[in-house]
Amino acid sequence: MRDINNITIKVGDTVETRQHPGGILAPAPPTIGIVEPVVDAFGMDTIQIRYRKPGKEFDSFILLSGKINKIINT
Repeated sequence: MRDINNITIKVGDTVETRQHPGGILAPAPPTIGIVEPVVDAFGMDTIQIRYRKPGKEFDSFILLSGKINKIINT
């Protein structure tokens, strides 16, 4: 998977991701997190970000496929 600058996103990168407008899901504000491997609901290997919502004591996750992604640092 590549980011908006055509750089390959790798496990361990810090990525900013946001939902495209006009799709099934409503647009969402950008979220920053660490990339990690995961198997999606269809059994496909992909990547997601792990992030912490302000005020929460647990991690949340967002799949990067179908999103606008930008590597912050590697």
